[in-house]
Amino acid sequence: MALYNEVNAALRLKESLLAHYPDLKEEDQALWDTIEGETDVLEALAKVISSALLDESWVIVLKSQKEALNDRQTRFKARAESKRNTVKAIMELLNLPKLERPEFTVSIGKKQPSLIITDETRIDSKYFTTPEPVLNRKQLIDDLKSGHAVDGVELSNGGASLRIATR
Repeated sequence: MALYNEVNAALRLKESLLAHYPDLKEEDQALWDTIEGETDVLEALAKVISSALLDESWVIVLKSQKEALNDRQTRFKARAESKRNTVKAIMELLNLPKLERPEFTVSIGKKQPSLIITDETRIDSKYFTTPEPVLNRKQLIDDLKSGHAVDGVELSNGGASLRIATR
């Protein structure tokens, strides 16, 4: 709410200053020095940017933690798989088809046959699928920028972007 109020105050002051002193339109620095001296709009914007930078820092921290947790998840999956394979091997060695306990039942069953590719070059083409076409966005942009008309696409006006330098 404070940002909204500060922006409104700055806009009202800017309009008033330009109405009373039209020459200020040509003196951008003097105009903004006056607005900065009379309002807290620039401090309010700085607080929003500081908050955005803090949020971006959190993104980096959380990404790092996510990667660490993914690594840990991978280790737990490998451990669980290793334990399952150990139990399976021992049950097969003992010729034990089933192990029943109150919290679980483990049984050895037959697996479906899996596919083993021995020579892919000898496989008939009917067994291959073609990937869906992917739109070459860069080529489209390059063609449109160079003046070529392309049905179904157009370039946006680009708009404005915000850059924040922290160094």
